[in-house]
Amino acid sequence: MTPFRYLVILTLLFGGLPFVLYLGAQIAGALPSPEDWMARGYNHGPWRWELLGFTVGYPLAVLGIITVVVSAWQALLRRRLSPAATGSAILGLQAAILLAQFQTIWWTVD
Repeated sequence: MTPFRYLVILTLLFGGLPFVLYLGAQIAGALPSPEDWMARGYNHGPWRWELLGFTVGYPLAVLGIITVVVSAWQALLRRRLSPAATGSAILGLQAAILLAQFQTIWWTVD
């Protein structure tokens, strides 16, 4: 398997994990709605400095850096630009998932 397939799999895994955890917490009743939490007057979300909070954003940021390094390394090894283009597409996927996380569940952290 190429390193790019691993990156896509890891992106989908770590990108989707916070959504699964968020949905599970809501179903279990362990997480209030964003409106209820904000009404309590807290400055930060309920997952701030909790293990669950570190699943939001951080893994994709680290994967983004790894993607850039792997893409550059593969482009240099193969002496072609196609690995850089593939890496750019994966970075776009990572950015889209990160944006979705920020728009939906970022309130749990900040």
